[in-house]
Amino acid sequence: MNNAGAVGVIASVAASIAVVSPAAAGHKASLRSCTYAFNDDIGTFAHCARLDRAGRMSVRPFHRRRLGFDRHGLANIYVDGWYHVRRDGRTAPVMTMDNAAEGFSDGLARSQRSGKIGYIDQRLGLAIARRYDGAYPFARGVATVCIGCRVKMTGEYGSYVGGRWGCIDRRGVLVGPMRRQADFRDCRPVH
Repeated sequence: MNNAGAVGVIASVAASIAVVSPAAAGHKASLRSCTYAFNDDIGTFAHCARLDRAGRMSVRPFHRRRLGFDRHGLANIYVDGWYHVRRDGRTAPVMTMDNAAEGFSDGLARSQRSGKIGYIDQRLGLAIARRYDGAYPFARGVATVCIGCRVKMTGEYGSYVGGRWGCIDRRGVLVGPMRRQADFRDCRPVH
């Protein structure tokens, strides 16, 4: 099975698993099932990850050794949402893009926790703090972000509406003022 097919199958299997996070359920840390590719197949494995009360996830070593890591030393796993995982066990939640874990764009990926979005780097460190209610992937050195916006669903697709919009550079610095959505134009590349 190629990677594109595997991602689609993982997304389908993962979408069928409806689990409430322990933080939302008011529970202490708990073992969770997870879905990942292994030996050219997709499987869901019981008790493979642990979520603590703060929403931090760790993959048990047995399962971490089975993950297919890319050239950057990262793998994707689904545990109540998508995560990137490093070989050493460090994890970071990432946004969903086309029913799979969002990849990196300009070296950064969106990462959401507690309803706020920031950006992580390829070492899975938080590069830009999680302070936005909406954010788009970086392109040509800038990303569109919003504060006070919300997601509006149309069928299976969502888009951000309302709030104040602006552009940030790869350091998280605003490039120009925040504006109402109606007055906002696309971000321009940073040269």
